[in-house]
Amino acid sequence: PTWVEVGGAIGRALVRRLEHPDDELARRTLQIGAERSGAEWFARLGRCLAGAPGRTAEQCEADGDPWGRLAAVTCDGLTALASGRSAVAALTSGVELTRDLAAPLVEAVVLDALAVAQDREHLAVAADTARAAERLRRSIQTGATPLQSYRSRFEEIAAAARDLAPATTAPRVTIRCLGGFSIAVGDESVDLGALRPRARSVLHLLALHADHPVHRDTLLDALWPDVDVAAGLRSLQVAVSAIRKELAGAPVTIDRTAEGYVLATAGAGTDVQALEVACADVHAARRRGDHPTAVDAAQEVVGMVTGELLPEDGPADWVVPERDRVRQLVVGAAVAGADSALECGRPDAAVEIAQRALHAERYDDRAWRVLIDATEAAGDTCAAARARESYEAMLADLDVPATSRAGTRAR
Repeated sequence: PTWVEVGGAIGRALVRRLEHPDDELARRTLQIGAERSGAEWFARLGRCLAGAPGRTAEQCEADGDPWGRLAAVTCDGLTALASGRSAVAALTSGVELTRDLAAPLVEAVVLDALAVAQDREHLAVAADTARAAERLRRSIQTGATPLQSYRSRFEEIAAAARDLAPATTAPRVTIRCLGGFSIAVGDESVDLGALRPRARSVLHLLALHADHPVHRDTLLDALWPDVDVAAGLRSLQVAVSAIRKELAGAPVTIDRTAEGYVLATAGAGTDVQALEVACADVHAARRRGDHPTAVDAAQEVVGMVTGELLPEDGPADWVVPERDRVRQLVVGAAVAGADSALECGRPDAAVEIAQRALHAERYDDRAWRVLIDATEAAGDTCAAARARESYEAMLADLDVPATSRAGTRAR
């Protein structure tokens, strides 16, 4: 058979597989088509649709085949969506791969599916994901015909799975680290008041790496640096037990890994992780030359910053570098978005974004310079003069010699 014939057969079997996830005939059809195709890429696609996407993804990664891995993890996510299982992790990996491969059209489709999967699990980031998909479609649209959204089709698939599955009421989980730590399940905050300060710090540190294992040595070095290993491990175990007691009944858990612990969020993630994604969206839009989308994404970024990262942990050695990292992420994305606002003739938006960036980091030279440029572009001479005076005062605070102070940058 030709590749077109094989592709058509696999496509028809995929539709049946998504509509009837437990259909043995559809599974066997895909498996047989995969083995008979004679084309390794089609074979891999067929095998992962037939029920082995995890193994196929691992094989593609070992072979250096990112497109094959993308197909495998996306198929894993779609079949999970169709069968009522959690699809968030697989589809999130799919989105990351599309960005690595610079495939915005595929990314928009996978984002549609991810938004539906997140919404089904009542995750707060679902609306942000849907907006990201829509922004991406607008940025790559050519001609008058809008690019098709596949969200309604994915919603139909998810609804069919929901009709077949027992009724569940999965509550929305929200984990915040900016402006103060909190975990909420639905409209109810999880009461963490009984936690001792050290146990609270363990939870906070794990939340900074939510859904990713943290080695026990990292936890010990950060929180028990002056204690011998055996005593530190005992204290860590006591802290984890206390946290688990407070999280009992919540969909957020602390799980043991081979050499550490992981805060498992059931796909909810944290506000910091959502912020990291939004910052990446700004830079991705600028690389595409899509300045309006970069401005929208930058405004979303500065709006997400509700305060300092984990302020209750004070100047702890383990949190200060993370605060600096998050601050630089925000300022870098804001400056990029403000530059894009100037590029597309929106100086007022550039002023607003630059001001919010300086609220996050007063001593960032880039943000001051883009603010001055933006106020001048807006024709507001008084605001431009005030910005220059404030910039000079900031430099004086840093003891920067007047002779080394440069003017505003050329864009």
